[in-house]
Amino acid sequence: MLARLAGIVLVVAFGSSFAAAAGSEDARLRRFFDEEWQWGLEQYPEGATLVGDNRWNDRLTDLSFEAIAERKRRSESELATLRTFRREALSPESRVSYDLFLHDVELAIEGNRFPTEYLAIGPLAGMQIELPSVPPQTPFRSARDYESYLARLAAVPKQADQVIALLKKGVETGWVAARIAVEKVPEQLRAESSGPPEKSPFFEPFTRFPDALSETDRERFRRQGTAVIAGNVQPAFARLLEYFEKSYLPACRKDVGAWSLPDGDAFYRYSVRLHTTTTLDPKTIHEIGPARSRGSTARWRRSSRRPASGAPSPIS
Repeated sequence: MLARLAGIVLVVAFGSSFAAAAGSEDARLRRFFDEEWQWGLEQYPEGATLVGDNRWNDRLTDLSFEAIAERKRRSESELATLRTFRREALSPESRVSYDLFLHDVELAIEGNRFPTEYLAIGPLAGMQIELPSVPPQTPFRSARDYESYLARLAAVPKQADQVIALLKKGVETGWVAARIAVEKVPEQLRAESSGPPEKSPFFEPFTRFPDALSETDRERFRRQGTAVIAGNVQPAFARLLEYFEKSYLPACRKDVGAWSLPDGDAFYRYSVRLHTTTTLDPKTIHEIGPARSRGSTARWRRSSRRPASGAPSPIS
């Protein structure tokens, strides 16, 4: 959702530049975008933190089956709302934003049939990658900031259990990662599941404090930080590591192609359109590369056979 709204937020942020000239339909569209942006921030608290909105710094994203299903249903309501707009009444700028948002919503709805949420962890994504990246982007200016952070750390076990539930469902349905792609994940999980709490990346905020914080508060937060990392964060990652190594990894696919997933061919065609923004089928896109490569090679060979200043040709 945050990725989908990233471009749209520009309309909200800079909408004032054309607000005076905008018609009622433009204003209504801007309100819709703002409502969707705010909803997305609340749904993905870590993402909100990363873009500088700190209202939900005490929470983590709800990865329960119910929350995921509700987010998927949201796309349907978004589409219904978009269809109430009169596109011809929008300004040229708003039409571009409208078309982009509509395109993304329609793609999201089409993709809802593929349970990609079961692929909840990988070498470049997952709670072992995303959560350690949050503390450096979190403000720590007051006691309240530290209290919010402690609450967020205390929520890690719940999210870990939700990730395990998603992975289990993936094993049941065949929606699992290719083994070769996730073989390094245990090493990543192990790094967050053991060792002195003070060496954890989650402890870093407790190594620095604002001047306004008393020494009593600093000691209290250091003590609480150590306890929540040792008692909540590390055991959660250890539990996820155990399941991943003993149950998930052995169930992973030997084949790397998306075609080996259930309904994999359809999922691959959808993914190509999602990531290339074209309607070309995978075979056509693949053929573009070799065709252009052959053309480039032919041009290079022709030019190489015309040596300048009488120099010998590099190709006999």
